[in-house]
Amino acid sequence: CALPIYLEMTTQCHAVAVAPIATGSRTVLRAVSVLLYQRICVQTERHSSSDSLQCFREDMILVGRMQSTPNREVLLQQLVKPPSVNTIEQFLGLLKAHFYFWDSFFVLAFVYLERFTRASRYSLNVCTWRPMFLSAIILAQKISDDEPYDLSCFSRFYPLLTVPDLRKMELILLTSLEFQTYVAPERYQAMLQDLTTTRSSLHGNNTAAYHTKSALS
Repeated sequence: CALPIYLEMTTQCHAVAVAPIATGSRTVLRAVSVLLYQRICVQTERHSSSDSLQCFREDMILVGRMQSTPNREVLLQQLVKPPSVNTIEQFLGLLKAHFYFWDSFFVLAFVYLERFTRASRYSLNVCTWRPMFLSAIILAQKISDDEPYDLSCFSRFYPLLTVPDLRKMELILLTSLEFQTYVAPERYQAMLQDLTTTRSSLHGNNTAAYHTKSALS
């Protein structure tokens, strides 16, 4: 089937061919996608009242910008539509393929998201999951990579978000984490175990069976 418009918009910036994703990595991405799916609130009103956190809302970003964007109304409808596990996995797959991210970056990003949502009381929902995960994996690759990508690379990857948008989101994420980016080995291993449990549930291909407890509770 055709990609959603926002994914088509993302792939337009791929100037070079990207390497295929290995089978093992696809399994990791699938497990992370399932965990993200579990935590996404379909009710957009379930979020913090803090004005600073509204910058993660894609619907508000789109309404205030890109007035002349082709298919703007269709794009808005897609952005506020509850995603499937496959939709999430497509987005993560594009991230991995375009930036050649290690699997560990996705694990770290999910750890940071768990911390962020607890600290800010701001839930992942249909309008925030992409900006929030993008902010988390930007931080993960900066912590893990000696030569991290510039924010402009991520803005070109996902043009809905500008460099100032990404910079503000990153600062909010870091502030909420109190600049504590260290992940203890036992917590990292706990998240890996959570992913392992999720992977073992994938064989049934039943989203209802994907419920696993949070490794960081």
